[in-house]
Amino acid sequence: MKYKFPLLLAALFIFLLGGCTGKSENDSVTLKDMTITKEGDKKTKVHYGMDRSDAEKILGSGEEIMKFMIKYDPGVTIMYRNDKVAGIVLDVNSSDIFRAHRLQIGMHRDKVKEIYGEVYIIDTAEYIDYAYDTNSKKFIDSEPDVKLTQEEMEDVYVISVIFDEEGLVNRILLLDQKMARYFM
Repeated sequence: MKYKFPLLLAALFIFLLGGCTGKSENDSVTLKDMTITKEGDKKTKVHYGMDRSDAEKILGSGEEIMKFMIKYDPGVTIMYRNDKVAGIVLDVNSSDIFRAHRLQIGMHRDKVKEIYGEVYIIDTAEYIDYAYDTNSKKFIDSEPDVKLTQEEMEDVYVISVIFDEEGLVNRILLLDQKMARYFM
């Protein structure tokens, strides 16, 4: 009986250590990051790879801008490849209705850097880009490799955030590298 407390304490310590893997949400980009949700309704989602028919059940019908690009109200544009979502764009008109998983229109540039970090950033005055290889499970720390095949580019998630003059987010793009580079 006298060993009961130390054993309980050791078990609690091991349990707590098991939950602390050292890996944070900032260390990766998941499908959640490539998803938009309706404000106030976390179940209403449109995500990368979703079938067009399912996306349109949520977004309704839209206006074709290009053969593969449809603009929906309010402020959501979807890029399709083979009738699947290959890119999502949120603009200022979506600010009170849709948001990305960790990003939202109107957020300050510094907050974006806080969320995804500054190590693997492509940073210009107008935008910030992050590229994440879903196969190697690592950020790409410079312009994505041009040597990748188009098929491999579909496995690189790109998060691009565009800012206004005050450094506030006015457009969020969630797409794969193939769509970012070739619009296909």
